[in-house]
Amino acid sequence: FSEMREAEELVDVYLVFNGKLVPCHKVILAGNCEYFKRMFLSKMNESSAREVNLKGINATHGELVVDYLYSKDIEITEDNAQGLLEASSLLMLDKLKKKVEHFLIGQLEAENCVSILNVARFYQLETLLETSLKFLCDRLHKIIDTMELEELTKDDLVNVLENHATKEACFILDMKTLEWGVLSPLHRPMCHSLVASVSNRLFVIGGTPNPTSISTGVHFIESGRLNWRPRTPAPEDCRGASAATLKNKVFVVGGASNSCMAYDTLVDAWAILERPQVLFTYKASLEWNGKILLLGGTEDD
Repeated sequence: FSEMREAEELVDVYLVFNGKLVPCHKVILAGNCEYFKRMFLSKMNESSAREVNLKGINATHGELVVDYLYSKDIEITEDNAQGLLEASSLLMLDKLKKKVEHFLIGQLEAENCVSILNVARFYQLETLLETSLKFLCDRLHKIIDTMELEELTKDDLVNVLENHATKEACFILDMKTLEWGVLSPLHRPMCHSLVASVSNRLFVIGGTPNPTSISTGVHFIESGRLNWRPRTPAPEDCRGASAATLKNKVFVVGGASNSCMAYDTLVDAWAILERPQVLFTYKASLEWNGKILLLGGTEDD
C-alpha cells in the first residue's frame, strides 16, 4: 500500500496538513486509526469528502503520522517528539503516543528534565510524569544550577521540595509573589547554622553536620549567583550563638563558647571581642539604632 500511495494508485482521499495534500487510502487510515474509522463510517461531511483538512498538525508531522499508519514504523527525534505527541493526541493514536513517551524517558537530562516534565503533564503521560519527577528530585543538586528550574509549575515545585527536604536544601520565599523557590543546596548537610544577610549576600556560619561533629565553616551566596562559596571559618564554636549584622559586619554572640566575634565581610576576617558577662544560648538578636540587641534565650550557670 505504501508504494500505491506514493504512486497515487487507487487513492480515495487526501489529508490536508497546512495546505499540503497527502494522498491516502481510507481503508488503511480507518484500519489503523480509530479517529479515521469513526470519521469515514459516520455521516460526517468528511466521510465522503475528497479532501480532509486536519487542523493543528503541520505538514512535517502529518506526513510522518501517515507513514506510520502505513508502515507501523517511525523515527522519533528531539525535534519532532512534541509535534508527534500533538498529532497522536488529536488522532487518538495511543500506541504512537506511548512510543514518543518511551523515547522522551530515554532523553531525560539535567538540562531538559523540567521541560519534559511539563510536556508530560500537558499531554497526560503518567509514566513520563512520574519518571521525570523522580529524575528531578534525585538530581536537584545539578538541576538547581540551570535555568530549567524556573519553568516548574507551582504544584511540581512543591512536590520536589516535599521529596527533597534534606538538611542541604535551601528554600526562599518571594515576598512579592508569596511563592516558594529554591537556592543552590548547601555545601554539606547542616543543622543549627547561623544565617546573616549583608549587601545582597547571604552568609551561613557554623552548624552541626551530624550529631557528633561541629563545623565553624562560613559560606556565602550572592544575589543573582547560583553557587555557595567558602570564607574564613569562625575562630570559635558557634553552637547556640546568635548572629546580627551591623554595616558590613556580622556579629556572633553567646552560645557554647560564650563568644563575641565580629566577621568583616569586606576583608573576610574575624575579630574576637569582649565576651558577654553572662553565658547564654539561643538568644534572638538584631541591629537596632546602631547597636546589637539581644533578646530571650537561655542562661547557663
